[in-house]
Amino acid sequence: GVTVIESDPYKSLTWYASSGPDLFRSVNQCESWEKIFIQPSGKIIHVKAHPQKPGHLAVVVRNLKDQHYQDKVYVSLDYGETWPSIPMAVMDFEIEDICWCLSSHEIELFCASDEGLFKITQKNSPFKVLVNSENPDQSFRTVSYHIDTAGVHHVIVAAQNGSGVFMSTNAGTPNTFQPLGLTKKHIRCMAVQQYGSRFFIWIGFSAIAGDEGEGLYRFNLSNPEEGWVAHNKEWSGGSCTSISFYHGMVLAGTHHGGVQILLRNLSNPKWKGSSFNSQLPIREKTQSFYPTLSVAGSARDGIDGILVGTTKGVHQVIGDVKDLTFQCKSNKVSYEKQTLPKSWLFCPSDHDLEIVYES
Repeated sequence: GVTVIESDPYKSLTWYASSGPDLFRSVNQCESWEKIFIQPSGKIIHVKAHPQKPGHLAVVVRNLKDQHYQDKVYVSLDYGETWPSIPMAVMDFEIEDICWCLSSHEIELFCASDEGLFKITQKNSPFKVLVNSENPDQSFRTVSYHIDTAGVHHVIVAAQNGSGVFMSTNAGTPNTFQPLGLTKKHIRCMAVQQYGSRFFIWIGFSAIAGDEGEGLYRFNLSNPEEGWVAHNKEWSGGSCTSISFYHGMVLAGTHHGGVQILLRNLSNPKWKGSSFNSQLPIREKTQSFYPTLSVAGSARDGIDGILVGTTKGVHQVIGDVKDLTFQCKSNKVSYEKQTLPKSWLFCPSDHDLEIVYES
């Protein structure tokens, strides 16, 4: 299956998708894909493009070593064209999520893991960032970094084991995190949405088998006194596996309900789910959708659309987004056209071209 979908924040029509040990890239809005990274003995579990530095792409590869998992972090500086042979970091535990550190000119990442929150840098060994002094060994599920319109650097982490959400307004400096609540819940995923000048934290949850789940919770960073607001009306699909945004709409991948969409401009927001006519893959025996592993929306100039990664491949929304109709974009082979868009070179560096003419 396709575990991660990521749009490139700088290059038009460019998306990344991981499946097992392979990382693929499309530079023509998913008309075709090329393999740009492979780790035969591992599985790519995270892919993150840098929101401020063009070409910077980080991946996490999970390997099984001596009966336990070992995760390796690799970084490409040229849109995945070339990769170092030696990983930037090797962690002897599971990395649950990564995000780029936006406060440094160096290559730095935050990693949420079973062993705590870690910061990875090029110059130093990974080190643990103290979040909760009452539980310094707290494990974390997900991490996000964003800068608001006032220039405040927020690092937000969601803990495992029902310990809630914590936030630093000092770029994730150790011991600067404050609790935001939402305890006693099994948090699965998190994303930060910018809606005009406002910022919102969205949290999705794991659901027990057979349960339809509890939707998403939202926290308005521009009005923290409002607290956490539940958005669960007409939610279905069990666990929330992924969250993304598209033109103000909230998109959520689910375990067995396909993709759910929340229209924010309604006075009484409610979720709209995928229909069995949506063309997403369906389990015939249970008449439910295969798990949606990743959903990604991009609404900027040059790359506008929604992609979904499922256990059966990549699917793209076609037509009116509110109808949630999809088209499969996997296993496409093109023999007659290049995947390189106009004005691109495969390696963004100095080139020495020699023109040869046949006599």
